[in-house]
Amino acid sequence: MKPSRAGSTRMDRWAGLTVACLILAACAAPLSARASVGVGTDTGKITVPKPLSAGSGYDLPAFKITNPGDQPSGYVMDLVPIRGSNSLKRAWFTFAPAAFYLYPGQAKTINVSIALPSDASPGAYRAILVARPAVPRTKDTPPVRMNLGAGPTLVLTIVPGSWFQAASVALVGHLLWISVGAALLVVAVVVAVLVIRSRWTRRRRMLAHATPSARRG
Repeated sequence: MKPSRAGSTRMDRWAGLTVACLILAACAAPLSARASVGVGTDTGKITVPKPLSAGSGYDLPAFKITNPGDQPSGYVMDLVPIRGSNSLKRAWFTFAPAAFYLYPGQAKTINVSIALPSDASPGAYRAILVARPAVPRTKDTPPVRMNLGAGPTLVLTIVPGSWFQAASVALVGHLLWISVGAALLVVAVVVAVLVIRSRWTRRRRMLAHATPSARRG
């Protein structure tokens, strides 16, 4: 299903926001090692004003992830549910890119789409679209101070899909099983024909090489 634009989506953009919505933890470094890896975003909150229908796909507003630290770092996108609300599933989301690398001061635009399953529960949902630094450490690298995640809060509402959508999903499922069954039946018939033909050919060869007395017998 091709994603469609979730119309007139409103975003509260907080320009220059360095660590927005989420700071999961920080690892303190010695004073002698002041190098730091940071993560930030230009968007504090993404609110989808129109309800999203279960069984449909949507493009969500893009946002930027920045590296405000003084060390280059890799980043991976993730989803963090917020307690007290329905849980969005990471498998519903597609981030582009899902992993990337930033030098200090650089930013990357993240495009997000969501594909809601037909059985998604109706209700209000909140979660954080978070970028996590992924910095490999070795015995030769000095300790670094890390902000473990930052990103905008996503707020949306899911409503049941229309009866037509539900019927379409069910029909597609039935047609898929019918197609699989028909394909298996064709394969079985072809195999049976090949086996019968092989046996008949073998029998004809045996009869052709048999002696006259054996044939009369």
